[in-house]
Amino acid sequence: MLILGAMLQNSIGFGLGLLCAPIFMHFAPELVPATMILNSLFVTSLVCYKNKASIQLCNFSFATFGGVIGIFAAGATAAFVAPEIYRLIFGVIILSAVALSVKGFNFKIKPSSSILAGAASGFMGTLTSAGGAPMGLLYQNSQQKLIKANLNAFFVIINLLGLISLYIANLVTMQDFVNSLYCIPALIIGWYAAAWVKFNDKSNRLKNFILSITAFAGVSILFS
Repeated sequence: MLILGAMLQNSIGFGLGLLCAPIFMHFAPELVPATMILNSLFVTSLVCYKNKASIQLCNFSFATFGGVIGIFAAGATAAFVAPEIYRLIFGVIILSAVALSVKGFNFKIKPSSSILAGAASGFMGTLTSAGGAPMGLLYQNSQQKLIKANLNAFFVIINLLGLISLYIANLVTMQDFVNSLYCIPALIIGWYAAAWVKFNDKSNRLKNFILSITAFAGVSILFS
């Protein structure tokens, strides 16, 4: 599963957390969220460095600002709201956004939408280690190189801040770091396997794939 997730992250710009975290919640809960955030930090750093020339600093900055807000909101939510409640809310929101996209609604990349998508991704990523869906929906109509660069630059910062917030809350242990080291070989295999996956910016394959992965994440969050 980690191989496939890393392959998605390197080929379309996101997918590692969305694919793996819901499954690990059921079968290996000790890997969520801290170990999966460490795994995501490793892969997103590689993708970000590879595509750094396509980072749009303005949109990235607004998204990161929103992400910081989302991380703080996640800390407050974890303290006062039952997990099944916020998972229900975000699962419904994600699936509603997917439905709007299928119907032809376009999410335009601008400061306000970048802040909102960043906040939602920071919130979800900190609580579930699967925060790619909102940012993926925002960039669904962008060129592949822009998706990879801007989403993964955002994820590097958000993963770092999310990890720090979890550490402050005593939710990160040395075992999480050990577990992440065991995952690295699978992540590297998936990274190189992405060379076999190609998308044409002029076709709808990439957008449809993004919507499919996002819908899977929404359903998984609802039933995790």
